[in-house]
Amino acid sequence: QNCFEVIDEVWCPSKFVYDAIPICHKEKRKFIVYPGFDLNIKRKKIHSEKISKFIFSYDSRSKHERKNPQGVLYSFWNAFGFPFENNHDFYNADVKLTIKTISSKLSNGLKEVNQLIEADSRVSFISKILPYSEVIELYKAHDCFISLHKSEGFGYGIAENLLLGNEIITTNYSGSKDLCSESNSFLVGYIKEFVGNNYPHSNYDSIWANPKINEASKIMKNIVKNNIRRNSRGPLINLSQETLQKKVMERLKDIEQLEI
Repeated sequence: QNCFEVIDEVWCPSKFVYDAIPICHKEKRKFIVYPGFDLNIKRKKIHSEKISKFIFSYDSRSKHERKNPQGVLYSFWNAFGFPFENNHDFYNADVKLTIKTISSKLSNGLKEVNQLIEADSRVSFISKILPYSEVIELYKAHDCFISLHKSEGFGYGIAENLLLGNEIITTNYSGSKDLCSESNSFLVGYIKEFVGNNYPHSNYDSIWANPKINEASKIMKNIVKNNIRRNSRGPLINLSQETLQKKVMERLKDIEQLEI
């Protein structure tokens, strides 16, 4: 909390972050200020094609334990069969999963399943840095963004895919709850677990959410089988750049009044 002694106020990207940040004394101020996105990005035209392509992306500078790419992989394999099960009737060869990060998969908690990843032609791993426009086009080439995070401050990938018109499967916990509900997303339940002292800024009583893999697998399997879609209107909140600009300008005017 010592760092907040030299900060006049904090602008938080979600209610979750707002609630998590302590204010040391009454002169300190904190506000929720949602990020702004270029809403000129056109939503995809949804045709009658089946849902078959899943994607997850995350910044490798974040800890993989929190982002949980392993959970995404296990949910995919649980739903559509492991690569060594390709002779079984329950194996689905028509689905795809892309994991996009900025780094090698071996340094992001996936080393133990590297052989399974390489053996599965349905799974693609992209580790190079792409221009933002290419990331958006990559999202557009998929049907569903899946994030089984254990904790998320806001969830930029979730927001971008909601704006684009992709379906969303995500843990029903933390910052993504400002963006998602059962009306526009498929929410995955979780079990609370202790984080412990091994994670930056955590302590012995810190907790986060461990998403239920079996539940996520059932959702994936169901939306593929029945082509179920929920995201018709995008995020629950207004994420336009104009709204962000208005919020910031209003706050700056308020600050000017306080200084007079």
